[in-house]
Amino acid sequence: MSTPLIIQRMTELEPSAHQKLKTFCVSWRNAAKLVLQVVRFTEQPKEMRGPLEAAMTQYMEGRVKGLSDIERLTLVLREVLTAASKLTPDMTVELFADWCVKHNIPEAAYIREVRSGRHD
Repeated sequence: MSTPLIIQRMTELEPSAHQKLKTFCVSWRNAAKLVLQVVRFTEQPKEMRGPLEAAMTQYMEGRVKGLSDIERLTLVLREVLTAASKLTPDMTVELFADWCVKHNIPEAAYIREVRSGRHD
C-alpha cells in the first residue's frame, strides 16, 4: 500500500487533500514517509487530518506562488511538527530533526529557527 494511501486511511483525509498528498509524495517521497511516521507516533491520527489538509493546501499554493521546493517542504514540516507536538508532548524538535536525518530530508529552515529560539 502506498504511503499517501496509508496516511489518508489513518487520518481520513478528504479526497482533494489526498490528491495533494500524492503530489507532495512525488516530489518528497522520503518526507511523506516522515509524515507517516509522525502520524503513527501521535497515536491520534485522525487529529492530524486538519493540519495535514492545511499543509497540503499550503504546499500546492506555494507551487503557484513560485516558492522553491525547500520552502514548500518547510511549510509542510512546520505544520506537521506544530500539530504533532500539540498532540504528543514527546514529539520534540530534536526527535523530529533526528527523523529528518533518518529519512534523508534536508534540515528545513524552520527546524533551525526552533533550535536557535527564534520561533514563536
